[in-house]
Amino acid sequence: MSIFKKSRVVKRASNARSSSAIDKVIPNFMWVGGFFPSVIGQDERLGESTHKWEIEGLGATEPYPNLKGKLALFGQFVGDWDIVEARNPQPDGTEVKRKGEVHFGWILGGRAVQDVWMTTDEDTHRAVHGTTVRFYDPKIDAWHSVWISPVKGIVQTFIARKVKDEIVLEGRTPDGYPEKWIFSQITPNSF
Repeated sequence: MSIFKKSRVVKRASNARSSSAIDKVIPNFMWVGGFFPSVIGQDERLGESTHKWEIEGLGATEPYPNLKGKLALFGQFVGDWDIVEARNPQPDGTEVKRKGEVHFGWILGGRAVQDVWMTTDEDTHRAVHGTTVRFYDPKIDAWHSVWISPVKGIVQTFIARKVKDEIVLEGRTPDGYPEKWIFSQITPNSF
């Protein structure tokens, strides 16, 4: 079974700017309301917007009250985080290590959580980013999770559940192999 990433992520101090490589490439980037801007004021190297904007009705300020307890599984990550190290295994057995940032926010009336993961390829200095939309489904007592990476042309779906002290997302790779993403060693300041 494949494990996608091994990452160490730490909570960013309130109003603190990242010191990651992303800041050198996207100095004015701001994530707002659960949407990764990609059209207005583009940086030609990356395609990211340098303008702050959001889609009306997408962002939410808090979890949906009737599901607040269940929504806390991913809701605990709402905020801005620095990726201290992301290790991505390659087909040849090596790992690519990156630093960056991840931003989580409430969307769709507080019934879902969206994140944007951003790292920079050390060799090409191009942004490597993607977004995940997750929502809790009471019918299966689990979360549906969809990861989208336009840069890599990948869409992956997972079912996520709390397993002991971890959050385990299970799905399949684009090639059809079983895959797990695991949030582990979760504290209020890191995972």
